[in-house]
Amino acid sequence: MGIERIVKLRDCGIFRGFSWPSDLSDFGRYNLIYGWNASGKTTLSEIMRCIELKRPPETGEVSISIDGREYRGSDFQNAIVPIRVFNRRFVEENVFRVDGRDMTPIFVIGAESIEKQQKLENIKTQMAASKTSQAKHEADTKKADAVLERFCSDRARMMKEVLRLPGASGYSNYDKADFKKRAEKMIKAGDAANWRLTDAARGTLLSQYRAKPRPPLELIAYSAPDLHGLIADVSSCLETTVVARVIQRLFQDPELATWTHKGLELHRERASSECLFCGQLVPAERLAALDAHFSTEYDQLVADIDALIKRLEETSRSAASVAIPNRAQLYDDLGTEFDLARVAFVGFLESVKACCTELVAALREKKAHVFKREECGVAALNTASGLDRLNAVLERHNRMSADFASVVKMAGEQLEADEVSRILTDYRRLVASKVTAETALQRSRDENAGMLQMIRSIEAEITEYRRPAEELNADLQAYLGHGELKLEASETGYSIRRAGEPARNLSEGECTAIALLYFLKALSDRRFELANGIVVIDDPVSSLDSNAIFLAFSYIRSRGQDAGQLFLLTHDFTLFREARNWLDNLPKPAKKAVRFYMLDCCYGDTGRFASILPLDPMLRNHGSEYDYLFARVYRAANASAQIPLGAAYVLPNIARRLLESFVAFHKPGAKSTLWKALTTMQMEESKRLRLYRFLNAYSHDAAVPDVGHDPTVLKEAQPVLQDLMELIKAEDPSHFTGMEELVLAANASPGASDHDT
Repeated sequence: MGIERIVKLRDCGIFRGFSWPSDLSDFGRYNLIYGWNASGKTTLSEIMRCIELKRPPETGEVSISIDGREYRGSDFQNAIVPIRVFNRRFVEENVFRVDGRDMTPIFVIGAESIEKQQKLENIKTQMAASKTSQAKHEADTKKADAVLERFCSDRARMMKEVLRLPGASGYSNYDKADFKKRAEKMIKAGDAANWRLTDAARGTLLSQYRAKPRPPLELIAYSAPDLHGLIADVSSCLETTVVARVIQRLFQDPELATWTHKGLELHRERASSECLFCGQLVPAERLAALDAHFSTEYDQLVADIDALIKRLEETSRSAASVAIPNRAQLYDDLGTEFDLARVAFVGFLESVKACCTELVAALREKKAHVFKREECGVAALNTASGLDRLNAVLERHNRMSADFASVVKMAGEQLEADEVSRILTDYRRLVASKVTAETALQRSRDENAGMLQMIRSIEAEITEYRRPAEELNADLQAYLGHGELKLEASETGYSIRRAGEPARNLSEGECTAIALLYFLKALSDRRFELANGIVVIDDPVSSLDSNAIFLAFSYIRSRGQDAGQLFLLTHDFTLFREARNWLDNLPKPAKKAVRFYMLDCCYGDTGRFASILPLDPMLRNHGSEYDYLFARVYRAANASAQIPLGAAYVLPNIARRLLESFVAFHKPGAKSTLWKALTTMQMEESKRLRLYRFLNAYSHDAAVPDVGHDPTVLKEAQPVLQDLMELIKAEDPSHFTGMEELVLAANASPGASDHDT
C-alpha cells in the first residue's frame, strides 16, 4: 500500500502544469526529496495531508496514483490509505494550536497488553451481537408500546363518544391518558369486579347521565285507612240486634218500616197526634205500639249504621281524590320503578273504594233489617298501600333535581369505571407485554452498558496516553539537554510546561523539537498502523543548528524506518546528506525500494513553475551542496546552446551561493561583504563589476527571485558564469580541476543535466 506517483498537478501552488515524466521512477518505500525554499515542498506535503484528512485540495487539479488506482482531488475521501503528514499545518492544528487548546493525545498499545487486546476484541464481538439483540428488543418495545397506545386511544375515543355531552362536559376532552389513569387506579385498588354493571343498571345510569334537569315534585300526602278496623266495626254493627215488641207487619216489610220510622220521627218532632199523611187522629195505642217497635236501641243502632256509612263514604272519597304525578314529570331512569309503585298504590286505592262500597251496602242492608243478625261477608285486605315506595321514587327524583350535577358526574364515573372494568384484562395483558419488552430491552442495555464499561476499563489499561507524555518528556530532555520543558497529560491532551508553569516564549528550536518529537511519537498511536502506513515529513529541522539536526535525524530514522512508505522533504543539505547516507547503507533488499528526487524551478510565460526530477548526480554522489552548485554553474557556463530565459532566472541565485561558499572556505579571512571579498581576488575590474551586478540583480540569498528585473541582464548569464569559473580557477587551480573532473563524470550519468538547460 502506497503512493506510486503524482500523475498531474495543475495550478497547485508553484506546480503550474506538472505531469509525471515517463522516465521518472515511481515512488519507492523510502523517498528523499531535496528542494530549496519555495520550490514546492509544502505544496506536495499539503496535497498528501488532504489525502490524510480525506478532503479535496483547496485549489488546482490533482491526480495521484495509489495502489494502482488514480485518485483525483475530489475523490480523496474515497482513498482508503493510512497516512500521517508532518508539516507546518500539522503543527498548527495539533501541537501549537491556533485555537489555544491542548495538543491532541496519543494512544498506544503496549506489548504486555496483547492478551487484554484479545479479550477486548472478544467483548466487542459479543457487544456487536448484543447490540443486534438490543435493536430487536427496541423494535419489540416500540411495537408493544404502539399497540398499547392504540388500544388506549381507541377505548378513550369510544368512551368519549358514549359519554360526551353538549357543552363542556368532563368527557369532551377524554383521551388515552385519562383512560390509563382510571385503569391504573382500578388495578391498584383491585376492585374491578365492584364496578361491573348489569345491563339494566348501565341503562339506568345512561339515562341519568343523559337526562336534562327537571323540577322537584311534591310527595303524595295520603293517610291509608285502617280497613281492618272498619271491617271490624261494620261486622259488630251487623251482628247487633234490637230487643223490642215487634210489629210483625213492619218487621216483614223493611221499606214500610223505614217509611213508618221516618214518619214517627216527624210526628215526634212536631208533637202532632194527627197523621201527617191522612190528617186523621192517630190512636194512642198505635203510637205506643210504634214506640215499642222503634225503641231507643233501634234508634241508636240506626244512628251507628248511618255514622259508619258516612265514615266509609268519606274514606272512599279520600281514596278517589289522591293526585299522582305524571310519569313524564320524572327522570327517565325512574320511570319503570315509578310505574310499578303507581300500579301498586292505585290498586290499593281501588281496593279501599271497593271495600268501602261493599261495607256501605252491607250496612244499608242491615239498616233495613235492624232486628235481624247479619254476617259481614267482606274479606280483610292487605294493608300494604305501596305509598311509601311511590314516595321513595319521588324523593329520589327530588334528590336528583337538587344535586343534578353531582348525580350526572357520578353516573359518568360509574359508566366509565364499568367500561374500564370490562376491558381491564386486555389492558393488563398489553401493559404486561410492554413491561416484558421494556424489561428485556433494559436488560440488553444493561448488558451493553456493562460490556461498554469493561471495554473502557480494558482500553484504559491498554490505551494509555499518559505514557507517551512520559516518553516524550524523556525524548525532549535527551534532545534539548535539559528537563525544563515537559508535556503534562490532561483530559483533553497535552499541555507544555516549563518548570511546572505554562511554557511561554518558546524558542524556534524548542518549538521544532517539540513538534517533531510529538509527530514521531504519534506514529505509534494505535489508530495508525505504521507498518502499512505512509509517513510524510516536510522540512522538520528549520531553525536548528547542526548538532540538533543530527539528533533530529536520528529520531526520524529510528521512528520512521519501519513505515510502509516514507517521504522526507528537506531544503537543509545537512539533513539531506544524513538521510542520503542512511538510505545508501540500507541492506540490499531494502535499498531497492529507495528513491531520490529533487524539486527544481524555472520560469515560463506564466511565471515560475516547479518540477519533480531525479536527484542530480552531484547531490546524489557527493558530500556537500557546494558540489551541486559548482556543477550547475559549470554546466551553464559551458553549455553548447544559448541558455533558455526560464532556466537562466535561477542562475544568479545559484552563482551567488556558490561564490559565497567558495569565499567561506578558500578565503577564511575575507571581508564581511561579497564585494569586499571580490576586491581581494584577481579579476579584471569590468568583469568584477559585471559579475557583482549579475549576482545582486537576481539573487536574494537563499530565495529564488520573482520576475520583474530587466531580462537583458539574464542574456549575459553564460559569459558572466564563465567569468565566475575563471575566477575560481585562478584562485585555486587544483580545486577547480578536481571539481571539473567530478562534474564531467556526473554529466556522463543518465539524466544528469536534464534540468540545467
